[in-house]
Amino acid sequence: MKIKIIFYCLLINLVSIIQANNTGYQEYHDVEVGVESIIQTNEKQYTISIYGINPMHDIAGIQFKFIPSNVFTIESVYGGKTEKNDFEIHFNKNGTVLGFSMVGNTLKKSIITSGPIKNQSNILCFLDVVINDLDSFKNTDFLNMEFVLASKNGESLKPNIIPFKISKIKKN
Repeated sequence: MKIKIIFYCLLINLVSIIQANNTGYQEYHDVEVGVESIIQTNEKQYTISIYGINPMHDIAGIQFKFIPSNVFTIESVYGGKTEKNDFEIHFNKNGTVLGFSMVGNTLKKSIITSGPIKNQSNILCFLDVVINDLDSFKNTDFLNMEFVLASKNGESLKPNIIPFKISKIKKN
């Protein structure tokens, strides 16, 4: 069991290295990923919905973090396609989230890939977070992410990361 965890962690890190070294222009993307919504639940707490649209490949592993990483403290990660497919989700409070299945499950290809509900229909997971410094965004228009995805064969899937417009945060 521990060997599988180590193997998947190494696999995700290897994919990260490969992706970081790939500096060429890419016009084709395997997966569209981003923040579907950020909704305030009380004075300092918010729920973030992460989506992923993968029409071409099943996904065996995900890893992402927010840029900048000091804005949120993650309290929990739950739900969405990752929970439905028994993915193990690990996270640190600084914003890095890692997910994979210990039994080899994958996130199947997206069925709804266009239209007004495409993002809501492809939620990977929800994050309950505490905002550390929302004021640091006063001069920033977008929240960005780093995202790494792996196929069942261990291949890196090229993400199209859609920045989230800060003005779309739904506040109480």
